[in-house]
Amino acid sequence: MNYNFDQIIDRRNAYSKKWQKYRNSDVIAMSVADMEFAAPPPILNALAKEIDHGILGYTLYQTELKQTVVNYLKNEYSWRVQEEEIIWLPSIVAGMNICSRILTNNNQPLITATPIYPPFFQSAINSNRQLIKTQLVLNEHWEWDFANLDKQLAQNKTDGGLLLLCNPHNPTGRVWLYDELEKLLEITCKYNLKVCSDEIHCDLILDKNLKHTPFASLNLEAAARSVVLMSPAKTFNIPGLSCAFAVIQNPVVRESFENFIRGLYPQINIMGLIACKTALTQCQEWKTQLIGYLRNNHNFALEKINKISGLMAKKSEATYLLWVNSKEFCDKRGIINPFSLFEKHGVAFGNGADFGMGNHFRLNFACPKEQLTRALNRIHNAIQTY
Repeated sequence: MNYNFDQIIDRRNAYSKKWQKYRNSDVIAMSVADMEFAAPPPILNALAKEIDHGILGYTLYQTELKQTVVNYLKNEYSWRVQEEEIIWLPSIVAGMNICSRILTNNNQPLITATPIYPPFFQSAINSNRQLIKTQLVLNEHWEWDFANLDKQLAQNKTDGGLLLLCNPHNPTGRVWLYDELEKLLEITCKYNLKVCSDEIHCDLILDKNLKHTPFASLNLEAAARSVVLMSPAKTFNIPGLSCAFAVIQNPVVRESFENFIRGLYPQINIMGLIACKTALTQCQEWKTQLIGYLRNNHNFALEKINKISGLMAKKSEATYLLWVNSKEFCDKRGIINPFSLFEKHGVAFGNGADFGMGNHFRLNFACPKEQLTRALNRIHNAIQTY
């Protein structure tokens, strides 16, 4: 079956976080990281069947659902986990905030690499923790500055803390290689750090020569130090159903996590659980076609952006996000932040300042080609007419 990713669906009056601000305008919203595609038909059919049943009662987790996750992780990543190591969550961000509290004390820092998804910053604020930031460096692609990270941790006299890892990386789209993850593990061991790894984009690998490596799958040491956060939300475009999970293989950490969340939120809603199970068991062909469509959109957007004077982007190896450097354009025009300029010309992106790197913006290319083309034309016009 061929799935239609060219269909344009109007979301301006659909309680959309991305589109709400622009519901009465012609602005094309390309900021929030959800997709402009309908969810896979098998998921929509499964949800419709549950609605037709008529009773949306309290939910009790089924053992078979955890086994579905176990099988999926084994088949996709050769990662063997046990059912008891899986804990259901309402979102990845919730899991990150929980980890920030239970895996550090008041005197231990959180550590991350910028630019980074804004909730990473907010997690430090919410938990009242110091945040140590090391900036990724741009060579052939975005890379960790391991020397700088080590230097900052040494100067801070770090003994304990939490590395907030984004794997694959949002917003640069890097797929961290095995040896890069091993180097991070070496540093975490040196400074007695735990790791919270946000791996929500793990299924969205665009580069055919790369594959995702869950941080905890490196070895037993990595598994003992880490909490891996995953969700079908991004890949299958169901973030509004609030279903995610943590994989915690260290039993002591898992017990602390379970004790902390007890009574904080109800069971994950039945629609989220049904969608999760269906996504992992019935949507492989949809996912394959989605990746192909996203890969084409990425290549199209990358080529167009790099032909616009003053803009530059490196390829995204994963995700449906393109991290665009507008520093040359901004410096020539004396612009501090290009967000307002582009918005005035009818297109809205993720504001680079929110990710810790001004004069950049994040473009979400998970949309029909026609919409992407119109947005790129508006970027070109904004640059040309300023």
